[in-house]
Amino acid sequence: MKFLSILRPHYFQQLAACLSLSVLAACTGASSDSSAKEIERIGQTSDSAITAIQRISQNWYDSIFRTIPLNGSMIVAKNGKIIFERHNGTMHLDGNDTIHASSVFHIASTSKTFTAAAVLKLCDEQKIALDSPVSSYLPPFPYPGVTIRQLLNHRSGLPNYLYFIDSLQYKKDLPLSNQDILDCMRLYTRNINGTGKPNVSFLYCNTNYVVLALIIEKVTGMSFPAYLHQTIFEPYGLTNTFVATPEDSLRITPSYQSNRDLFPLNRFDLIYGDKNVYSTVDDLLRWSQVLDNQNY
Repeated sequence: MKFLSILRPHYFQQLAACLSLSVLAACTGASSDSSAKEIERIGQTSDSAITAIQRISQNWYDSIFRTIPLNGSMIVAKNGKIIFERHNGTMHLDGNDTIHASSVFHIASTSKTFTAAAVLKLCDEQKIALDSPVSSYLPPFPYPGVTIRQLLNHRSGLPNYLYFIDSLQYKKDLPLSNQDILDCMRLYTRNINGTGKPNVSFLYCNTNYVVLALIIEKVTGMSFPAYLHQTIFEPYGLTNTFVATPEDSLRITPSYQSNRDLFPLNRFDLIYGDKNVYSTVDDLLRWSQVLDNQNY
């Protein structure tokens, strides 16, 4: 497998892009113990295939970041071994906290992979049924007919909370939680626009994964950050990965606007399930291996 991950806190909000260059059937089965092992890094080598990928990666890097240098981390890996990496810049612009392989960045919607894996794990444990209605877990749920599977597949028809919260000015200027999103949906169902019929069409919507995180909490009796730490992050050796909470305010990486001004935290920043996981390029490679081996 060849895997490219770029994490950068440079302009706009932090960018976290995981691009699968190609997938080969060469990955070996990995257990949670093997996932915690140190990742092997290959530098100069006589392997012509690896050398070719390294050259292509360098050319791509030089081309993309010719005008604006990378302020972040990038890795390319084959069969779980890193064959090309670049770490450049600082965590705080104009600071001296140099970015390296263990630097932690917000991974944005890549966070959804952890939410989905947690739901499927609970399905395997027969604590969640994929085709059960959401109302079975979060009564009362004001959107009948929506199932767990539809949330996972973005086919629920639910409205996007990023739009209706602002249009309703719900709890204006106050930090919001996942429960606040659900409460608003319950209180103002008839006033919320953009709702569709379930399982009619695909529409990517963060609300789906906000609701899934609430279901995980209801089923497990644990907070979503604690559950992911106990069942995924810790067992698979993702030692620098966490769901941000207010207690993490000192260790989360800041975001910057295009003019290099600090992008302040906003009232959506503590909502999780759809986002809000922080991780490193090395941990994302470990997670990629776990998913490739379907061993979670």
